[in-house]
Amino acid sequence: MSKLNKFLGSPQIETSQAGKEIVPLPQDGDSPYSFVEFSILVESDCTVSINDSSPIFLRAGVMDIAKHHADIYSFRILDDGIKYNWMAAL
Repeated sequence: MSKLNKFLGSPQIETSQAGKEIVPLPQDGDSPYSFVEFSILVESDCTVSINDSSPIFLRAGVMDIAKHHADIYSFRILDDGIKYNWMAAL
């Protein structure tokens, strides 16, 4: 079993800008991270795009994507003004 050893996430509660990418770029690269686990808490119902998907409705609360699901390389909230925070494992 492999060990997860690197975590990233929000340094504080953030506010969405419609369509802005949440998955950051590494400091030394131009391709976004690919997360094996990803959790996000949104304070209001919203619409999101995951890995460039069509819009998906997300109810307020916590959403977790575990390592047995698809890796996450893109996550965008498609609405303005949604308070959120996230964390992920590489």
